[in-house]
Order: sequence, then C-alpha cells, then structure tokens
Amino acid sequence: MANRYAVATGNWSNTATWDGGTLPGSGDTVRPNGFTVTIDQDVTVSAISFKASSPAVAGGKVLVSGSRIINADLDVYAHTSVEIPVLASLVVNGNVVNTVSAYGGSNQGIYVNGGDVVVNGSMTAGNGNDNICMKLSTGTATVNGTVSGGTSDSYCIYQSGGTLTINGDVLCPGTGGGGGHAVYGASNAATLIWTGGHTARGNGVSRRAFEIGGGVCDLEGIFATPLSGLSTPYTWFTESVRVNVSSTGKARLGGVSEIGGIGIVSMPGVSINSAVGFVQEFRSDANWPTSVYNQIPKYLYDRPNTDE
Repeated sequence: MANRYAVATGNWSNTATWDGGTLPGSGDTVRPNGFTVTIDQDVTVSAISFKASSPAVAGGKVLVSGSRIINADLDVYAHTSVEIPVLASLVVNGNVVNTVSAYGGSNQGIYVNGGDVVVNGSMTAGNGNDNICMKLSTGTATVNGTVSGGTSDSYCIYQSGGTLTINGDVLCPGTGGGGGHAVYGASNAATLIWTGGHTARGNGVSRRAFEIGGGVCDLEGIFATPLSGLSTPYTWFTESVRVNVSSTGKARLGGVSEIGGIGIVSMPGVSINSAVGFVQEFRSDANWPTSVYNQIPKYLYDRPNTDE
C-alpha cells in the first residue's frame, strides 16, 4: 500500500506515466499530480485523490476513454477532476467525496460532458463555495447510493442537462445557510428521476435535498420534515424539496410528504397558492391540523382539511 503519483500526462496503462515506472496496484492511493491521466483500461486501486500529498501536488485530471470501470473511492478536488466526454462511459465502484473546505469557482469533481456514468456508492459534497461532486451537462448519470450536500454554499450534484437517476436517500444535513443543495437542477434540458421509496430531507435553513428549477422531474419517495423543523409562520426557506418547473417542463410527484417536506413555486397549470389539477399526482398521508395546513399554501396535499 503506497501513495503513487503521475509524473507525466499520458495513458494509465503506460508505465512511463507513473513514478517508479510501474503501474499502481490495488492497495495504492493514486494522485494525478497536476497531469492528465487517460483511463484506457479498467482500474482497481484503493483510491484516486486529487489532493496534494508530498511530493505530489493538488489537481490534475482523469479523462475517461471508452467504456471503463474504476474500482476505487474518488476524492475529487479542483475544477474538473474526472471528465466523461461523448462516447465514453464509466462505472465507479466506490464512494465519491469532495472534501474541499474552501474553494471558489465551479469546482466540479466529476464532469459528465456527453458520456455516461454509474456510481455504485455514496456521493458527499464539500463545504466551500461552488464545490460540486458531479456536474451533469449532457449524457446520463446514475447514483446507486446516498447523495449528501455539504455544510455551506455547495452542491453535491449540479444538473444543467442530461438524465439523472438517483436510487438512494438525498440529504442536506448541514447546519449552515446559503444557496447550496444536495441536488440542484436548473435547466429545461434536464431530466431527473428519483424513485424507490427513499428519503429526501433538507436542513430547513434554505438548504434543500432537491432544488428543481426546470426540465422534467419524476420524484417519488418520502419527503421528510427538515432537520430544523417547520417555521411558524411557514416560509419557503424551510422545505426539504422545492419544485419550480416552467410552462415548458413536466413534473410528477408521488409518495409521502411530512410537514415541510415539499413545496412548489410554479408548475404547468399550478399557481403558487393552488395545487388544483396536480394533487392527483401526489399521495400524502401527512396528518396536518388546519392551523398548519393554512400556513403552507405551496404544499401539495390530498387530505381533507380537518381540525385536530
């Protein structure tokens, strides 16, 4: 078990790319060391880290070529750490973390730029400004594990296009405020799918599990009360999931919403204070008293309005 690092830009399979002139082994932690390493074969190592560890410096890039498998945890860092371009596909059998505590400016760890990626593990965001575990521009991404936001203005997954499928809990457990969310979708070109009875929970301080700003979304699961509970009177800052789909988008929501679990801003045919025509798409067993029910006009609900 050793720290290994690249000494030149080149293919992973080329021994000249690596210190010591040998390929990294299954127990090694590998660092690109500021160079671009092209994944031209399946890889099994302990971890791939983009952080500095003397003599290796921080940064560098892993570029995926063809259809590849990485059996390793990924500790992503600055700007684009792992790029998956058109015609490339990648399966990551490991966890992905962005543990940068402070970094400004589009720190996208995995950049899906026309290719396809499957992550069989959890994804956890960093804590600094604009720290992103994965950015999906075009192509497809599937995460089979828990997606967690950081504790500051960061996103675990930023989706500006393509199709994103999440099979796991989506959480934003941090205690800080700011605009960061676990999953942020802000484009009419994006499709988001989250089903399977998992839990979405925000922290209740303007940090949500999902912040949906356009496109097509299909969300079905448990929309949980934020960690800090529901404010009184209700404000939009508290909800765990927020949906704002333009007239050109589509949305389907299903499952169970606890108090403060989900809110809407706009949706085709749905105003900010009316969910008529959309309620049929949503099934809720939340047992809200009238006093709370009247405070949350943005929520979708299908229960009778009864006092308790």
